[in-house]
Amino acid sequence: MAGVDELTKQLAQTNVDSTFELSFKKQGRKLNKAEDAKEIVDAIQKCDHMTALCLEGNTLGVEAAEAISKALGQHPEFQRALWSDMFTGRLKTEIPQALKFLGAAITGAGCNLVELDLSDNAFGPNGVVGLVDLLKSSSCYSLQELKLNNNGLGIGGGKMLAECLLECHEKSVQAKKPLSLRVFISGRNRLENDGATALAKAFKAIGTLEFLAMPQNGINHPGISALADAIGSNPRLKHLNLNDNTFTAKGAQAIAKALPKLEKLETINFGDCLIRTAGAQAIAGVLKHGLNSLQEPEEETEGDISEDPKLQIKGSALTPNKQTISVKDFLTFPSPSKLLQLGRNGGEALLQELGSDKNDMDKIVSMIMKVSVVVSKDDEAKVKACECADSLLKHALTTSDNAGILAANAFLVAMGLLKSEDKKRKTPSSITGPLLVLEHVVRQSYFPKIGREILLVFISKPHPMLDKSADARHKMLQTLHGF
Repeated sequence: MAGVDELTKQLAQTNVDSTFELSFKKQGRKLNKAEDAKEIVDAIQKCDHMTALCLEGNTLGVEAAEAISKALGQHPEFQRALWSDMFTGRLKTEIPQALKFLGAAITGAGCNLVELDLSDNAFGPNGVVGLVDLLKSSSCYSLQELKLNNNGLGIGGGKMLAECLLECHEKSVQAKKPLSLRVFISGRNRLENDGATALAKAFKAIGTLEFLAMPQNGINHPGISALADAIGSNPRLKHLNLNDNTFTAKGAQAIAKALPKLEKLETINFGDCLIRTAGAQAIAGVLKHGLNSLQEPEEETEGDISEDPKLQIKGSALTPNKQTISVKDFLTFPSPSKLLQLGRNGGEALLQELGSDKNDMDKIVSMIMKVSVVVSKDDEAKVKACECADSLLKHALTTSDNAGILAANAFLVAMGLLKSEDKKRKTPSSITGPLLVLEHVVRQSYFPKIGREILLVFISKPHPMLDKSADARHKMLQTLHGF
């Protein structure tokens, strides 16, 4: 009876809403063995009708995944796999196996999948291997929403994903059930030009996108141009987010040519895309004379162009000049608002402030710490701090073979995670900001592999400073595990 009582209690705590979603969201369960997943398995089996299963915020091992998949396979009505943040701390070899078990359950039951959300799982290209069979199957002919944000897919994972989508589309057309993907989210995945170009080919073939978000992927103008060509073949597109990629004028001009074809477009985000003056003029010209479907942002922020809602682009070339301050003014009393007032070339100004110490890793990291301590969340200040960190580190990390070791050591000491030889050194009261900025830094191509490996070892260890910044630490570990 104790087991039945416990299951009843668990079911009472588990949300089964009107959409027949069984949710174990953010319960922090460590699901290693089959017995660890027993309560979830029992809950799934007890559901007469389950269209969605949310396992976000738990960590799933292979044996537990196999057990859950057997129960999931009893629900042909299943439609929504809400499985973001589900593999924290898992080995790269475990994740594909777990995904294969879950995918096999979906295909074996003949489910018609509508939504697949695997965001915030740092599984890299290996994770896509575990999804291949599912994504190519008839269960995905009905797929409308594919969310793979912050997975560390890389170029290889992006290409593999594109191949799966193309094959699924081709098969679905032959079966007279054409794939009609509406939502595709794949930010922070290091797709770069080749990955973006491969996916663009799939998007062009599918042609039904309404929401496309691919921010922070290191895409330059060749990849942006390929995406521009693809979105022109998706006339239903309402929302387009390519934030924090590098358009340059060439990419921006390609986007400008595609925009008139998107008569239903409501929102665009081209912030931090380095569109240059010529690119800004091309896009502004299109927005000024067309696209009446664009919606005015709900809130105006400093620097937005408010006279014409069609010109609400975050790209710096379309933003009026803000009052700037000197580096010395910022360093005297650092604050988020002062950081934003450093201006477009704030990173270069900080580098100049270092003078002859611009290759001294301790001095560089000390400067980055002064910038990052004013950061507390994902906002404009964080974006600016990351830009400054890039400017300060790019050159210094190419000056010696052991630069990665020196950088990792300097960051660990500065955050108080390693003892310093300088007993007078002060550590910040919180390292949330430094961790958020460092999480951006380690994703960049200029940051050496050895540096990531060292950081992973120390940030995985218990420490009071890390405990106080648990969310930022969790995000950092997800990223590091993705390499």
